[in-house]
Amino acid sequence: MALCARKEYCLFDMEAKLRSWDLTDDQVVQVINELQKQDFINESRYTQAFVRDKLKLNGWGRVKIRMMLRTKKISESIISRELDKINPEEYLEILKKLLLKKDRLLTGQPDLYIRKQKLIRYAWGRGFEPDIAAQTTDEIIG
Repeated sequence: MALCARKEYCLFDMEAKLRSWDLTDDQVVQVINELQKQDFINESRYTQAFVRDKLKLNGWGRVKIRMMLRTKKISESIISRELDKINPEEYLEILKKLLLKKDRLLTGQPDLYIRKQKLIRYAWGRGFEPDIAAQTTDEIIG
């Protein structure tokens, strides 16, 4: 409970932590059930915090966030619901800031086509959708 009070945990992470403490399966299930009953573990709340932090602090796009949440075995309905809450204007602004910063590093590249491709690949690597990456890159470079 003390761990969960300091930081959000998903079921998958907490189960892994409990298993690392050499607890039996019955003990793990008992602790997990108690944590869920007292709302110390809440998958929706965890997903909401994860999406917010990864978008704003790490500059990740929806694709990468979805992929990481799937590895934590969060249900697809919860993931979709939380990703749908992302403000589209804020999302595009984050991508634009990332691409502008990256473009400043590419000023030595005179070929616009190569610069655009590098920016698009960078956005893909950060987990932004291909169409949004291409459209935002076109807005930046022209």
